[in-house]
Amino acid sequence: MQVFEKSWWKGRDSNPRPRHYELRSRRVAHANQDGTKPEAQARSFACGVWRSQLDLIAQKLAQCNLLSANTPLDSASAVPCHGRTSVTQMRSSSRLWAAYFNGPLYVPEEGRDVLQFLESGGPSRFTDELKRLSTLGSPWASAILGYIALMPGPERTRDTDRAIELCKGHAHGGDSYAQFVLAWALIYHGETNLAYETMKKAMLTGFPPATLDFAVFIWHGWGTQERYPRLALRALRRADQTGHKAAFEWRCFFYKSGQLGIARRLIGYVLAPIGRLRYILALSRDPFSCRVFKFQIGTTGPLLRQQPAGRARETP
Repeated sequence: MQVFEKSWWKGRDSNPRPRHYELRSRRVAHANQDGTKPEAQARSFACGVWRSQLDLIAQKLAQCNLLSANTPLDSASAVPCHGRTSVTQMRSSSRLWAAYFNGPLYVPEEGRDVLQFLESGGPSRFTDELKRLSTLGSPWASAILGYIALMPGPERTRDTDRAIELCKGHAHGGDSYAQFVLAWALIYHGETNLAYETMKKAMLTGFPPATLDFAVFIWHGWGTQERYPRLALRALRRADQTGHKAAFEWRCFFYKSGQLGIARRLIGYVLAPIGRLRYILALSRDPFSCRVFKFQIGTTGPLLRQQPAGRARETP
């Protein structure tokens, strides 16, 4: 910091020399004392101030239960499910998903090895491994089993009780994936208010599917007693921030409804094909990513096929 010496009368400089000469002399003298350049000291001081401001903001957010008190704001990730996947793994996952799945499914990076059981032993071996991991206390394995139970079975019924049983304990423990599945199970169980609060908790953690479907809850009025289209549109911005690939498609859907104005309705019809194409491309690239995973409201069949799609086509 640079200090100017001011006299107590008329606000004039007490040093008759030019001010730029005085400032330069002080910089040189200060640099000669500790051997550090003034530019480096300025950067260090600025970083220290910025770090203190970030810590203060993190403390404020911790008071609002948005971040833990010990989490630094600049290093905390708002998306807990982000991970790196190689190109070879993504191609293999895409082929496996196209063969066995009727919709998107989120499998975290630490659990991608479970897909090998699906490739080698089929859906039964896949679910058996998930049950084993769930028994051992795996939150994501329980959430996947709960989501599979929520999809319509052979008789087009949803096993909501099984989904609640699998996800309730992990959801109370703070797992966002389990909270997401539990919220949808509560919707089909008729407990819309509790479902809204559960989805809100998952949304506040930054879980991308929850940020998207929280806007869907507000749009349909689940847990809010009434429908609030404009609030749903504002809630959809958080899904954009987390990088969910279906956020733009849902925005076009909101526009096309006509509840946000005639001009936006026309824009929605124009941009809807682009939003759909964007989501399909992202889904084909990494179908087990959290940024393409969303709950399938209108599905009428199970999530898993009992035999690969290619083999089914070859059967007469």
